[in-house]
Amino acid sequence: EVTLQAGHAPTNGDSVSITTQNLDTLPQVTTNLPSTANVTSAVGVQYTGTGFPMTVTISNPSIQVGSAVDEWVNGQLVQVPATVENGKVTLQVSKDTNLVVVTPKPMLLQSNQREVVWNGQTYGYNAFVKADPNTGVKTTYMPIWYVMQVLKNAGITSTWNGHTWTMTTGSQTSSNSGTGLSQRGNMTISLNGQTNEQVPGVVGIDLVHGNKTTYMPIWYVMQILNQAGVHSDW
Repeated sequence: EVTLQAGHAPTNGDSVSITTQNLDTLPQVTTNLPSTANVTSAVGVQYTGTGFPMTVTISNPSIQVGSAVDEWVNGQLVQVPATVENGKVTLQVSKDTNLVVVTPKPMLLQSNQREVVWNGQTYGYNAFVKADPNTGVKTTYMPIWYVMQVLKNAGITSTWNGHTWTMTTGSQTSSNSGTGLSQRGNMTISLNGQTNEQVPGVVGIDLVHGNKTTYMPIWYVMQILNQAGVHSDW
């Protein structure tokens, strides 16, 4: 199911065309995907008029937190910003476009995967273990983009500028001093713009999309989440 909300009231002569693709007819798209991902939905938006930008909502029970929306551009998939919830994605469209929703394949937990469990729902993501440069002890690095999507369930929104992960909570909860948070690392996690933690992050390959993404030790993420009242164990 696809729904649209135009940027303003339509006028005479405005028209919109929504096309959905049979996924079996998209070999040019599926051959560009890693083996760990599926195309859940494929939608084309063509608009005649002045209604851009518009909000597009794609609903499909197979969409889950951890899914992503890509635009098909010149024979390549390019990820675009979207709000992802279980069962639907919502995004802003400012031009004619062809969109695909990409979802990680369900699979048994492999040696390079770890699970995030939120309120009984399990999400499996590719991860790796390497020595923490601060301690020399081996620790688990998780792809932060996917962790950000899960944290939306806790009311925590995230932004990322390539160096700093800014978390924002509705309650503006933060620690008094940041006691116990790491202050050694090449990247920063900021909570409500008040509490900062320096962490050792690395750039690796996202096995869902095959592009580069940032990984951080999940232990450090858990420490700053404690400051926001989101408690976890590992």
